[in-house]
Formats: sequence, C-alpha cells, structure tokens
Amino acid sequence: MTSPEDAPEEKPAPFAPPGGTPPEPGPAAPAQPGAVQPTSPTTPAPGGWGQPSAQVGYGQPRYGQYAPGGPPQAAPGAGQQPYPGAPPSGPGYGTPQSGQQYGGQPQYGAQQYGGAQHGGQQHGGFPAPGWRPGPAKPGIIPLRPLSLGEIYDGAFAAIRKNPKVMLGVVALVTAVATIVPALISYLLAPSANQWLDDGVVSLFDDGSGQVSSELGLDGLAGQLSQTLLVTIGVYLGSIVTTGLLIVAISRSVIGKSFTVSELWLQVRSKLVGLVAISLLPSIGILLVAGVFIGAIALLASADAVGLVLLVTVVALVVIVVVAVWLTTRFILTPAAYVLEGQRLGTSIARGWTLSRGSFWRLFGIYLLSSIITSIVSGLVASPGQIIASILFPTGDTVPLGAVAITVVAQIIASTISTTFLSSVVALLYIDVRMRREGLDVELAAAADEA
Repeated sequence: MTSPEDAPEEKPAPFAPPGGTPPEPGPAAPAQPGAVQPTSPTTPAPGGWGQPSAQVGYGQPRYGQYAPGGPPQAAPGAGQQPYPGAPPSGPGYGTPQSGQQYGGQPQYGAQQYGGAQHGGQQHGGFPAPGWRPGPAKPGIIPLRPLSLGEIYDGAFAAIRKNPKVMLGVVALVTAVATIVPALISYLLAPSANQWLDDGVVSLFDDGSGQVSSELGLDGLAGQLSQTLLVTIGVYLGSIVTTGLLIVAISRSVIGKSFTVSELWLQVRSKLVGLVAISLLPSIGILLVAGVFIGAIALLASADAVGLVLLVTVVALVVIVVVAVWLTTRFILTPAAYVLEGQRLGTSIARGWTLSRGSFWRLFGIYLLSSIITSIVSGLVASPGQIIASILFPTGDTVPLGAVAITVVAQIIASTISTTFLSSVVALLYIDVRMRREGLDVELAAAADEA
C-alpha cells in the first residue's frame, strides 16, 4: 500500500498530445461567450489558415460559410465558436479536399484557402459599388460606329418608336405646305392660262383659236403653276420637317422621350438658317452653270457649232460633279447647325470639316437612300396622278378633284421620303462624330442621365 507521501505529484496536463484524448474537465468555471478556446499544436493559431477572414468578393460568403440559400445544419449560439480545428459544417466553400488531414495542412496539390478566388467572383467579378457600365443600346442604335444596315434599322426604329412625331407631324407640315400652294394655283389657273394664250399662243394663232388645242397647250399654264407652287411649298415644308426630325433622332438615340412642342422650341429659331444652308449648293450650281451658259452663248454667236456641242457636254459633266460634291460636303451642316447651337457661319465650316475624309461613304449612303426614296415616292405618287388625268381631262381650268387626288398622293410620297432621308442624314452625322470624336461616350453619359 502506498502512502500519500510516496504517491507521485499530479500535474494538470494543459493539452492532450496530438491524436490523444483530451482530459475530462474539472469543476472549472464555464466558458464565457466569446472566450478564445485553446488550440491543438496541429491547429493553426486564430487568424491563420482555416480561420474565417474578410468577405470574399462583393456580396460573397466568407470562407467556410454557406452560400446564399443553403441553410446551416446547426446554428451555434451567440459568440460560440466550433471546437478548435473542427472542419466547417457542410460541404460549402473551403471544405477540405479528399486526403486532407483533419485539422492539418492540405496535401500537395490540394486546394488552399483563397485558391478559388483566382479567376472567380472577386477577380473581375462584381464591380465596385456605385458604378455600372453605360448602356450598349439605350435607344434606336448601338453606341458605336454604325454600318449601313444599322443606319437604316435606326431610321425605321425611330419611326416605330414615335410615329406621332416621325410620321404624324411630318405629314401635317407637308400637308399644309402642299395644300396651300395647290389652292393658290387652283385660283390662279384661269389667269395663268389666259396669260399663256395672250402672250404666247396669240403669236401663232390665225384667229381661229385652235392653235392651243393643236399644240396641246390648253390649261398648260395652270398645270405648270400648280407644279411650281407645290414644289416650292414642299421644299419649304421639308426644311421645317428636317429640323424637327434631326432633333427627334438625336433624342431617340439616347432613349429620351420628347414632345412636339419641345422639338419646335429648339428648331423655330433655326428655320432661316436652315433655308440658307439648303440654298448654298443650289447657288454654287447656278454660278457654275451661268459660266458655261455664257461661254455657249459666245460660241453660238460665232457660229462655232462644234465647240458649242463640246462645251455643252463638258458643262453637263462639270455641273453634275459640282452638284454631287457640294451636296455631299454640306450634307452634315443642317444637323451641326441644329444640334450644336453654333452660329450659321461656324456651323457651315463645322459641317464642311465633318464631311472631310468621309466623302465617298457619305455620298454612297446618301445616293442609295435617295434612290430608295425616289422609287417609293414614285410608286406612291404616280397612281394618283394617273387617276387624276383619267378622271379629269385637261381643260381651261384645273378640276378641283384632280388637285385633291394629286395633293394627297404628293403628301404621302413627301412624308415617306422626307422622314426616311432626314433620319438617315441625322444618323450619318452621329456616326461620323462617334468615329472621329468619341461621341458615343458622351451619348452613353447622356443616356444614363436620361
């Protein structure tokens, strides 16, 4: 029997050896919430590998936590921590791989903490809070340099998006610009026909009064006056609608809504300048034509028939080239004048600069668009003119029914051609500026604000 003196002194073992069984706790005080528990030698210290760290990525679960939507198997109490070295509960992110020791370091080739971050949600995943990329297509076109198909698609998309303005207002302005001159020509037709008979036909009339009928000149002056006045009216109306459509297209590009009154407030002060801009190519063409007409007249007076024919052919070629060149170089000037808010002279120089270097592209798209609108307008207007000529033959006065049919056909044709062609020109202006000046960045910012 061993005496108490011979018994070995008992010392409390602070921790169990690796792989051993921890001693039974004595009557010690219960662990306080939030108290740090001792760790085994094989378990890293708090804050090292295997400990929950900062949040991975924006809105992602921490290491060892469940992803959103996965309920935990056991919710620990407030401030409690799992047993030192215990693996995370559940097969979430950070679960030890197969072959990984309990509470130890992962084997060679096993996934370490943070390994899934590379190329995952944090790297190139969620952007910083408060930032978002601009819209790729906030309106009728994508905010990048446009192809021909995208320009045409944008023109039709603008019509579909707001037909009230793109077709309704254009039709209204065109109707006023067409009906008023047509009524004036209807009232002036008798006087015009009388003037033609007295001033021209009477020179060849033998007193029988049949020269006009034989030459087919009955009512010719009335028809010519109607055509001339309606053409002038449609021309002036197209200037108004062009300004309105330019503003409408510019707002449709960024997906911004607008009203007719807003468009009119921005355009009404620009009408005189738009008329001047539209006349510039015509003035240049007339000046060139005047020079050749004078040269032809001098050669004709000298009986140089061969030279007259040669100069005439050269004149036709030069006039066509000048007309194409001036029209293309001034094609972007109306849009620059209306949208950039500059003075007339500055806008003319601005349009001239924008068209430099893009001549052939602008010319090709505008020529193709003009051919398309001419064909469509002819298909729409020709039946009305044919019906009017059949139902109302030519006489001393232009019948009101013929005027009505012709005017309606002209309104429809002008509405279609003006809307499409003006939309294409406005989109060409935006396309050129996106290619050269990075306008797409400004448009994206404007779309965000809108």
